[in-house]
Amino acid sequence: MGDSKEEREKHLCPLGCQDHDGFITALRLLSLVLLAALLVAVLVKGSKVPSSQEQEKEKQRIHQDLDQLKAGLDRLCRPCPWDWTLFQGNCYFFSTFQQTWKDSVTACKEVGAQLVVIKSDEEQVC
Repeated sequence: MGDSKEEREKHLCPLGCQDHDGFITALRLLSLVLLAALLVAVLVKGSKVPSSQEQEKEKQRIHQDLDQLKAGLDRLCRPCPWDWTLFQGNCYFFSTFQQTWKDSVTACKEVGAQLVVIKSDEEQVC
């Protein structure tokens, strides 16, 4: 019973046991380093996630782009705007209400058109 502490450890632990203690310590240290790296990666990745406000702005921009593309496609498929009539390569809009000549000229200019006088029966029928 008078065995020293060192002698007891030799009996309890096979040869090379102390080398395993160093290996376990190294594994623990490696685990801590990997955990810290993982934590840093999560924090960096989390800071790059766009906010809901940024996502909403991006969504609005995409919708605007889509609307512009649709309008361009409509012009390709349909040479005249809706409610206009194509006749011999020209687009005509026939108003359903009466205005003065001056107001009619202004209304046409506002939509990028010109007021015309139709003289031929053929044009009036289209």
